[in-house]
Amino acid sequence: DKESDKCKNINRINGKIEFKNVSFAYSKDNVLNNINFIINPGERIGFVGSSGSGKSTIFKLLTKLYSLNEGKILIDGEDINNISNKSLRKNISLISQSPYIFNFSILDNLKIGNLDASNDEVIESCKKADIYDVIMNLDDKFNSFVGEGGVMLSGGEKQRLAIARTLLTRSNIILFDEATSAL
Repeated sequence: DKESDKCKNINRINGKIEFKNVSFAYSKDNVLNNINFIINPGERIGFVGSSGSGKSTIFKLLTKLYSLNEGKILIDGEDINNISNKSLRKNISLISQSPYIFNFSILDNLKIGNLDASNDEVIESCKKADIYDVIMNLDDKFNSFVGEGGVMLSGGEKQRLAIARTLLTRSNIILFDEATSAL
């Protein structure tokens, strides 16, 4: 699908999210049926439900990986269909249950989302994600290579590294899709 020329490029999203009468079905049965909620900037909201209840679907709709069947999703009052995919993906970070870790050094894995991050920013994001002490105990610290898919790290350490990487992107909207399952 070619994106409409009418789509806006937005440098900075504040982060107000609104779902208005949102319904979605993969086939004929709705996974989400007339969902309404508002999340204000700075709020931390958790969606809890059984497998298949629509938690991940909400994230996929918000990032335009899926198209709505009915309703509207607004970010900062703007219909997401009027916001360019590039703008959305720049301002919304998704951390999945199984984050991909590249066969690079820890530092290179961290800076993927922000090549201009300073050493202080890298250290601060690692401390916030509670991975700093683990890194400092490695022989080569931030220059340690983690192996293909991060095989040198535990599941929880991979998730913490992905959280630190995401913090460096400075996204105002961070979505955790069961991203703390191994912590």
